[in-house]
Amino acid sequence: MCIAISDIIKQTVDYSRKSDITLVGSIVTSREEMSLGWRKGCPFPRNRAIIVVKCVTKMSVENMLHTNPFVQLVMQAKDKVLCIILYTEEQLQDIRRLCCSSPHGQTTVLGFDKTYNLGDIHVTASVLNHLAVTRARTDEHPIFAEPMSLHGNSDYNTYTFFFQHLASKLQECSLQPVSGSDQEKAMCKAMDYAFPSAAHLTCTRHMHGNAEDYLRDSIGVSEADRARVVDTIFGKNGLAEADESVLFDCRLQLVREACRKFAPAFEHDFDGCIVPVLHANLTASETPGLQLPPRSWTNNNCESMNHVLK
Repeated sequence: MCIAISDIIKQTVDYSRKSDITLVGSIVTSREEMSLGWRKGCPFPRNRAIIVVKCVTKMSVENMLHTNPFVQLVMQAKDKVLCIILYTEEQLQDIRRLCCSSPHGQTTVLGFDKTYNLGDIHVTASVLNHLAVTRARTDEHPIFAEPMSLHGNSDYNTYTFFFQHLASKLQECSLQPVSGSDQEKAMCKAMDYAFPSAAHLTCTRHMHGNAEDYLRDSIGVSEADRARVVDTIFGKNGLAEADESVLFDCRLQLVREACRKFAPAFEHDFDGCIVPVLHANLTASETPGLQLPPRSWTNNNCESMNHVLK
């Protein structure tokens, strides 16, 4: 069974000439993926996300607040593209139950990521592993789609609008959700503002790639020396895999020794940019009841969602 969630913002045309015209998307969704981890009413089921662009007036977009149960908030700041927040009450209940119940129950990370290659519109989607459901074949918790935002701008104010709205819906919870994301500065800053007491995880896969690029392109470290340094940070027994403070401090000294020996120009950036983030990851991982994978946290769940959206 398919349900059309239509007339959702796709892109705002030049307001200096056409102030009341926007492009919107018609997104076809399915309710047949429960066994695969897609709840009834999930807006982006696996292998089925179709976006059709057409023109409508801004007024018709705002009317969706009263006609479309998935559209919760429409906002536009001066000289900005419309921002649309999408979710159902069931999705909010998921977050309250599965991400905000520590220390009384098990919790999971609420991951966020922005999609690219969808034209001029961006979708910042949130996902979580549904702890109440287990796949019979893999014994893993499936990925569920949660609230998302459609936006044309990707600045701090746009992200803050989204995260502050979510925070207002979770204000009665005993704990703010442990969030996870890549290293997008505007998004991370907005998360910190909206959830000031929440722990935050940063994707180590993206950090790994950024460190490799910096060592190769900015410092010019040889491939062999680069591999030695990166392995002490992100390898199987590297700093990113430390699960307690004593082990973290011990491995930190090993990384510094490797930097001094193989990439001395990297030590300053390592101490200033990578160490604080990995230490914050360690602190977040110590949240009582938080369920994490055996290896360091990555944003792969959101990447999977991005693939579905694209």
